[in-house]
Amino acid sequence: MREVGMNKGIKGFSAGVAEEIGYYVYRLIDPRNGHTFYVGKGYGDRVFVHMKNAVNAGKGENKESLKTEIISDIIEHGLKPLHIIHRHGIKDVETAHAIEAAVIDAFPNLTNEATGHGSNRFGPATAEQLNERHAPDSIPTDRPVVVIKITRRAIDKNDGDIYKTVRAAWKMSDRRLNTVNSNAHHVLAVCNKICIGVYAVPADGWKPNPGRSRFEFDGKEADDETIDRYVRKVFDSTSQWPVRVFGF
Repeated sequence: MREVGMNKGIKGFSAGVAEEIGYYVYRLIDPRNGHTFYVGKGYGDRVFVHMKNAVNAGKGENKESLKTEIISDIIEHGLKPLHIIHRHGIKDVETAHAIEAAVIDAFPNLTNEATGHGSNRFGPATAEQLNERHAPDSIPTDRPVVVIKITRRAIDKNDGDIYKTVRAAWKMSDRRLNTVNSNAHHVLAVCNKICIGVYAVPADGWKPNPGRSRFEFDGKEADDETIDRYVRKVFDSTSQWPVRVFGF
């Protein structure tokens, strides 16, 4: 097999380089087969520490890990591991953690003794698994509520104001108007099947929209408990009517 990476390598970065490259994520590669056997993150000369540890292990210190054993074996063959800086210029350690975890997940059979930071929560998964894991619950309809479907385009026309978009103006029969004025004390704003706003409406809070045969309501943002109950929940309805009432 053709050997790769026959360069002499370096033992550390030149003065001033560490400050230029910032935090980085690196890979150690076996030059005999091109296999990435370790992924890490660091600053300064961190990437070179593993080589130094392996040299010291060869002088009689215990080989502390499979990683060190592989490096020692590479050295015994007259070679050095390749030090690949996979990504540099990382501004903070939290971002370095995330990049390191993604790279660890991408390379099988590493000698890393720990998985990447957050891999259990954010690591590889199929689209189906993520869809099942993160799919929000359905909107509960056991209490009297009015659900109004609005579009992102309509919200944008109102400069992002959800309340202004959802409050007016809607067609409603006299019977339904009387029902919601007497019973429904909350309006749910739904966009793309997701509840994005909840508004408390007092009794008789619905009234005719001036100059139009439609109706609007006056309300205010609901309390935190009610918001938690509905916001980010799914309203999956095939009805073409923008206004629906539930819980009566």
